Order: sequence, then C-alpha cells, then structure tokens
Amino acid sequence: MVYQWKMEKLYPVDAQLAGEELERIGNESGVTAKNVVAASKPEDAVLHPCFEWDDKTAAERWREHQARRMVGSLVTVHVEQNENEKCHSTNAVRAFVNVSGDYKPLMTVLKVKEYKEEMLDNAKRDMRAFEDKYSSLKELSDVFHAMHDVDAQEAG
Repeated sequence: MVYQWKMEKLYPVDAQLAGEELERIGNESGVTAKNVVAASKPEDAVLHPCFEWDDKTAAERWREHQARRMVGSLVTVHVEQNENEKCHSTNAVRAFVNVSGDYKPLMTVLKVKEYKEEMLDNAKRDMRAFEDKYSSLKELSDVFHAMHDVDAQEAG
C-alpha cells in the first residue's frame, strides 16, 4: 500500500510511515482515536510528533475546537405563521460562516462579493472532498454529476 497526505506538510511525519504505523495499530488493537494516541505517547513512536503533548497547550486548543464547533452549530430559522396561528420554522441555515480566518454572519458573507466567492470556493472544496471520500459508491453518481455541473457553470 502506498500512502500520501491529502495536504502536504500538514503533519511532520512521512505519509508512508504514518500509514504503515496505522496498519500496525489496526492489527494490534484497531484504529480508533484512543488507540492511535495511546500508541503515539512514547517519544520514539512514529506518530508522536503529530500530537501536542503539553497538556496546557492541548487544553487550550481543545477549547478553541469546542468554540469553533459551537459557532458552527448555530443556525437561524425563518419562522412563518400558518392560518391556525401556529408557528413553525422552515429553512434553518447556519448563522456564521468562516471566511478569511474569521466567523462572519451569513447575511454579511452573502452581501460581500469576496466573502461570497470564498464561501463558494470552500463549498467546491468540500464537494471534491465528499466525492473523494465516497467515489466508490455508484449510488451517488447522480450527486457527483450535479456537483460537476456546478463547477462547469463557474468555468463557462
């Protein structure tokens, strides 16, 4: 098996070595986050350099991760009144979008050309990642064709 990183230089370990180490861990105990961290704790472990081992720094990064998840979890909803005066919500959309390294209200992003273009570029990147992840499922071929149509519209 030949391994490569999707994004070069994101991890300080050769992709081939990392893949082989994950295979080894999988054969011993299964590839779970907990098992990978446990196997990587020794300073001479192949994947040791991929982790932050200073607990104070790691804790702060975890809280920042939690903050990103929290901001990304907020949505806005359009509430409509029906004829019986019962409220129901429709069209939930995320409230904040990460553009230019900062979270901005979605309505601002949609109004500012550069932000909207960045959001569209991010969406296209996510579509390509989705296709890379699930391209072996022929049941999704219509979805992939629709995603390619979006790219073709932009190019044309």
